[in-house]
Amino acid sequence: MSKFLCLGMDLTDVLRAATSAPAQAIGRTELGSLRPGAMGDAAILEVREGRFEYVDSPGQRIVGDRRLVSHGVVMGGKWWPTEADEA
Repeated sequence: MSKFLCLGMDLTDVLRAATSAPAQAIGRTELGSLRPGAMGDAAILEVREGRFEYVDSPGQRIVGDRRLVSHGVVMGGKWWPTEADEA
């Protein structure tokens, strides 16, 4: 997701591409949304600014100025922090 931000994709479009679009592609419209009646699982993300290097599968490198960092997820009503946020 951070690589797409680096390539100039809008944050809203990045989030849609990682959530509702895949859910729709596999016919699971109850996933990928926070609307009433949906599963309600969610990731807590932060956009950090700085200098971040990304490498693609052929090994090409690009440098971006933003990065998405996960602080944890809510699944089944339970909070699951990332290891860095547990301390």
